[in-house]
Amino acid sequence: MPSGENDLRVLLTRPQHALMSYRFPDVGLGYLATGLRRGGFTPIIHLPDFRGWEPERALESVRRNRVRLVGIKVMTADLSACRHWFAELRRNLPELPVVVGGPHVSGAKETVFSQFPGLQYAFVGEADRSLPQFVALLRDHGSRAPAEALRQVPGLIWVENGEVQSNQPDHIEHLDDLGFPAWDLLEPEQTHVPFNVFYSRRQPIVGITTARGCTSHCTYCAIHLIEGRHYRPRSAESVLDEMELLVRRYGVREIQFVDSNCIQDKARMIEICQGIIRRQLNISWSCPNGVKAGSVDEELACWMSKSGCHFLFLGIETGSRRIQQLIRKGVNLEQLPDKIAILKRNGINVGGFFMIGFPGESRDEISETVNLALSLDIDVAAISVLVPLPGSEIFQQLHPDITRHYTDCVFQNADNDLSQVSSQELLTIAGRAFIRLSLKPSRAWFFLKNLNSWHKWKHMGGSCARHLRNSI
Repeated sequence: MPSGENDLRVLLTRPQHALMSYRFPDVGLGYLATGLRRGGFTPIIHLPDFRGWEPERALESVRRNRVRLVGIKVMTADLSACRHWFAELRRNLPELPVVVGGPHVSGAKETVFSQFPGLQYAFVGEADRSLPQFVALLRDHGSRAPAEALRQVPGLIWVENGEVQSNQPDHIEHLDDLGFPAWDLLEPEQTHVPFNVFYSRRQPIVGITTARGCTSHCTYCAIHLIEGRHYRPRSAESVLDEMELLVRRYGVREIQFVDSNCIQDKARMIEICQGIIRRQLNISWSCPNGVKAGSVDEELACWMSKSGCHFLFLGIETGSRRIQQLIRKGVNLEQLPDKIAILKRNGINVGGFFMIGFPGESRDEISETVNLALSLDIDVAAISVLVPLPGSEIFQQLHPDITRHYTDCVFQNADNDLSQVSSQELLTIAGRAFIRLSLKPSRAWFFLKNLNSWHKWKHMGGSCARHLRNSI
């Protein structure tokens, strides 16, 4: 890249697996775009639309906008799509610099350069501040910035003399300083399918993050490699200002809090609820990423309901006490009925996340999980097969050849031979459980009420077809 170019354009994108592809604003890319603008650069965000992820359209966007750098966000479930898109870039625009980042890269940094042949640079952890710093290096030095300069960019990894070099990732303590995502590039007014595809009441709908950092130590999760374990909340005022911007400027009618556990700080959550009411935002909102059941109490649930909360997922994962201890989930199974009753009493619908296929898990322990999902007074149960995510403790304990478990995997078709039950039987169990859960009248009615757009009907058809195939 020649120095002195004022309008340096960076395209940020997230290729998606064909079975999971739909349009939902990626808040992480929005924050990166804000950081690039503050650094004096011009960000462009390319996301899938109703047609899904189409490499040809993305490539045309790169050419039309005279893009000088492409940044790719890589989720483990999207790895195949990301590799294909990277190969297309290398084939069509071999001189164009490309950088990858995201959860998969943070978990698999030792192998990312072999997964993306020809890749020069990648980021681990938070890149809100370090990506603009890196782009400035490319502007000033081209694609061969000096090693001493590269070592000053937090979270950057690259190959030097045949060895992977890595810098300590950035850790942003005061999240309010980041500002808001570049919502004008994310087009929130065009979003009609929620983060979890189905469970929403109103449109347009978007997700926001109110905090980073997860204090839990679940062995199947690797979010700490991106966000760390130190809980860093945004101020209630900052969260409310962003919500008001989305409502007043973009006409958003529903917001999803996509944090790891947005109700961890009870006082702050109540302050946000009271602010929603005081500012007369008149929105619906939900927590689709899962919250800890132990954080729920009557006072909090009351304020959540008053301010528009209509749905949340509880992270339960397993009905086996032994597996609960093994994966360090820490859910008090005896308290679950009471916590769910508190939420339902306050008019909040409840979903539960469940998982089967943990290492050494027996058939009886899998049955305990399915039976718990069937017995609880919840409106929806999401039962998935374990994928050993790169960087998670479970992944680290397994043989390096475990990479086959996440290639082209979308969590409903996982190749998992870690438990005492075969991979195909796990899929059959999950599929049949889905059908049994869906046939309960109250759950079927809740599901149908949420099918309030043709986009949701489209995705429901694909999801049901996969479950039916797995159950046969």
